[in-house]
Amino acid sequence: MLFYLTGTFSAQLFANYGWAKPIRQFFLSGWGMDALYDSLMMRPFKAITKLNKNDVVDGLYLGIVWLSRRLHRMVSASQTGRVRWYASSMALGTVVIIAIGWLS
Repeated sequence: MLFYLTGTFSAQLFANYGWAKPIRQFFLSGWGMDALYDSLMMRPFKAITKLNKNDVVDGLYLGIVWLSRRLHRMVSASQTGRVRWYASSMALGTVVIIAIGWLS
């Protein structure tokens, strides 16, 4: 306390010593928590995401999308608007169903 009353002790002078500068910078940088968080959490997480960018789950959903588009193209090709085609397809389907039931 005597140092403060007499003015012989200066915090600024103390902070400018060679050995105190790294300590001062450490405290001013948030005790290195950002660097610690980056090295312990973010870098491993980013590495894992780079390894897993083409994961199986996305492949499954892309396969479902591909299959639904193919089935849509097949079904939409049969929708020509011709009533005779629809009637003959229903008649042929009925005959196939009756034949399956009769042969079973």
